[in-house]
Amino acid sequence: MKVLIICTEKLPVPAIRGGAIQTYIDGALPVLKRDHQITVLGRDDEALQADEVREGIRYVRVGGGILETYRENVVQFLQSDEQSYDIIHIFNRPRLVNKVRELAPEAKIILSMHNDMFKPEKLQSAEGTLVVQNVDRIITISKYIGQTICSFYPEAAPKIQTIYSE
Repeated sequence: MKVLIICTEKLPVPAIRGGAIQTYIDGALPVLKRDHQITVLGRDDEALQADEVREGIRYVRVGGGILETYRENVVQFLQSDEQSYDIIHIFNRPRLVNKVRELAPEAKIILSMHNDMFKPEKLQSAEGTLVVQNVDRIITISKYIGQTICSFYPEAAPKIQTIYSE
């Protein structure tokens, strides 16, 4: 399968600047690349190339820092990338889901949640409802995160699966 992993806008992958999500992705990539063609889309960094292949994994890095800038750069990447993806895995940014769905209507979209990003102060209700409709699965790192999502969006319950990090 062709898999696109969309990281957060805060830190680059590989995790040269740290970061829990970035470290998690680094740990999963050696296993994932055995059976899948992987592209990692993440934040740029002066120490890393904008587009490179490392150990069989393609890394594309775009401007980040704040979500709105990063989202526009994710959109530009998807519009210009000639690759189509079977699975698009978005990490911890539900506000990226709806734009990604528009540009990749056939892809399965997985959203991994590591924080309370579905709370009303971070995500408006109408946008959150559309996010839940547009994802195929929501992976949470704890039951608490899944319960929090369901407290605001009960319709998300059948799509939520908790997988604990080890």
